[in-house]
Amino acid sequence: MILDRYSPPGYNHQREKNIFVALLLLSCFISLGFIAEYVHEINSLYYYDGGRRLLKEGAVVKNFAGICRGYMYCFSVAAITVLCFSAIRYMYLFGESKSIYTAKRLPKKLPVFSIIAPIPATYAVLLIAVKCALLCIYAIIYVNFTPEQCLPVNMWQGIWRL
Repeated sequence: MILDRYSPPGYNHQREKNIFVALLLLSCFISLGFIAEYVHEINSLYYYDGGRRLLKEGAVVKNFAGICRGYMYCFSVAAITVLCFSAIRYMYLFGESKSIYTAKRLPKKLPVFSIIAPIPATYAVLLIAVKCALLCIYAIIYVNFTPEQCLPVNMWQGIWRL
């Protein structure tokens, strides 16, 4: 299995994988707060007159980054958390199991970095890729479902801070 190839000898990576999946699902769930915030913003653009839903004159929705607020930061926090797995792997390699000695005796000697870093780095890249994909989906929703006259001039301002 590929996880065994890039792990310290004897390392149980199932717990790491479970934490990664939990962080990914939690981050995706928290990011759905964008939808609730967006629906609230869209509803604030309208008023009701005799049961009819009418658009307020001159109403403008918040810019995209303003609606996203902190809903996407959880992905960055999760990515930093999974990068800490490298430190745990390092401590396991040199401390708990002393498997560094086993690794040095193997015919194909791998540098320590290639044993402790690839899997956590892959998890972090996957988290950031999911964040970017969700940002693209949310941006498509924002542009396509907001009435054109209600889009702000600076709708993408601050997007790089997400």
